[in-house]
Amino acid sequence: FEFNAVGREAMDRLEGLVKAGYPPGLAALLLKEAEQIAVRVYLLDNSKSTLTQDGHVLAGDVYQSTTRWEEIKAMTLQQAELAALTGVPAEFFILNPGARNPAPVEDHDFIRIDPAVGDPKVQMGKLVSMMLENDPQVRNGSNLSARLGNIGQRLDALQLNGRTVMLVVVCDGAPRAARVGGTTDKDRKQFVDVLRQMSLSYRMYIVVRLCTDEEKEVQFYNEVDQEAELPMDIIDDIVGEAKEIHEAGNRWFAYSPALHRCREAGMVSPLFDAIDERQLAPPEISMFSALLLGNTTPVTVPREPTEVLPVVEEALKTSCPVWDPLTQRRVAPIDKKELAKALPAPAKKSMFSLFSSKK
Repeated sequence: FEFNAVGREAMDRLEGLVKAGYPPGLAALLLKEAEQIAVRVYLLDNSKSTLTQDGHVLAGDVYQSTTRWEEIKAMTLQQAELAALTGVPAEFFILNPGARNPAPVEDHDFIRIDPAVGDPKVQMGKLVSMMLENDPQVRNGSNLSARLGNIGQRLDALQLNGRTVMLVVVCDGAPRAARVGGTTDKDRKQFVDVLRQMSLSYRMYIVVRLCTDEEKEVQFYNEVDQEAELPMDIIDDIVGEAKEIHEAGNRWFAYSPALHRCREAGMVSPLFDAIDERQLAPPEISMFSALLLGNTTPVTVPREPTEVLPVVEEALKTSCPVWDPLTQRRVAPIDKKELAKALPAPAKKSMFSLFSSKK
């Protein structure tokens, strides 16, 4: 994950990300991947069901219960800030807008955060206004498939130049074409077909960010992920993801808010998809630990497993503590004891090699 910040703008972006709480190694990777990503597109669910009181937000170091809609709004503003910091354009679409144009119109059907064409603060003000104007109190239905079709129209109008599109669907339930009743087989097929067509039409990675505790809704997306063979990751809230990562055997690092925001945004590196599915191998541990360490400059961690722990121990002396979702307090970004368990033990010398060394 080497990143050489060349020029004042690149240095300013790196410093801005570090000040916003991203470790320097992770900040450098975000900027390196920014060169490969054309746009991040977010579809925000504002159905009436998002008023359900099983959402969560992190306010400072306090993990609070709230509505799903408040969780969606908080995540939206965090992702808009990330777009401003990295320079990767982001477009935010409301699932159920008050009025819909035949083709998506900027500042009406969607808001674009792009520091290259305007002041991000002004753009974020428009984003806040759009969310206020589309309050879920008066919205219903969750026709995700139809709205994804509108997003496809918008992508057709952009100059992507072969770069990746990150599509982030932020929702609290399975797609439903009808305003009443559950998800039908037809709804499911239509949803999968639209995503498959989009992934064939563009170089695309899909993130489904779920804002619900309902098991049947989570199961629907997990089944789609397994059956459809799409480039897709299903993301829960920060505490749910931290538990999955721990259960997958990756107990040696704290799943910080910065890591969670990156995975919500979609990352090119496959390691971010792997951490909640399986235990990372020693070479991957070396690469991933480098993203979590440092104060103002990235840390180089050796690939040789036996050399990793001493370097990490030294880097932890100057690395900032992070909020840990499992303990809900600030801790070191890497647990040295758990890291030692995850790495292979140094090979013991045989009796023959000991006698040979004495000669």
